[in-house]
Amino acid sequence: MKNFISIIILVTLASCSTLKVAQRKNTPPIKNIGVKTIYSSNIPPSLIAKIDSATLIAIDQFNCERHAFKLIPYQASDSNYIVLDFAKAKLISKRHRNISYIVNTAVPVISISAGMTIPVLVNYTPKHKINSTFTLSPGLSNEKNNSVRLRSRAGVLFSNVDAKEKKLFEKYTARLYRKFQVIDSLMSGNGSNIE
Repeated sequence: MKNFISIIILVTLASCSTLKVAQRKNTPPIKNIGVKTIYSSNIPPSLIAKIDSATLIAIDQFNCERHAFKLIPYQASDSNYIVLDFAKAKLISKRHRNISYIVNTAVPVISISAGMTIPVLVNYTPKHKINSTFTLSPGLSNEKNNSVRLRSRAGVLFSNVDAKEKKLFEKYTARLYRKFQVIDSLMSGNGSNIE
């Protein structure tokens, strides 16, 4: 049994994805790293504008401090860049939140009135969410797996939708900034892998 648990732990740890910055010996230091954003076609332009704004806040915060490199907008000629690929992003409306109240309360009531001895319970919890992939360019990483997921979520069921939207973007900005810091520490030789 102990061996079985050890094997499960090892497999779990081995499957975790991390980023590794390429070792750069006898090369000039990287002064600028471009940041490229790619959006799925199902993300509305109004939400793209909000994500871009939050991304710029993280970049500006990073650039205001002293680091091994500066973050700049991506240009096609850049060999050192970071790709933020947004596969899914969603903001829950007040109407959607109110529908979740109805679903969560109506299903148990209907099941009891239908004569069921055990009511059917539903946990429908809508969430604001941003799902993206943070990827290092081949110029920054010589690893096959050079990307990690960057996800932020904020549940809106029993709270103010607008306040939770603000919280979502605060979480996203903080997590993105942390990824930039880790790359900086890796390039400075002070850090470990990005998780």
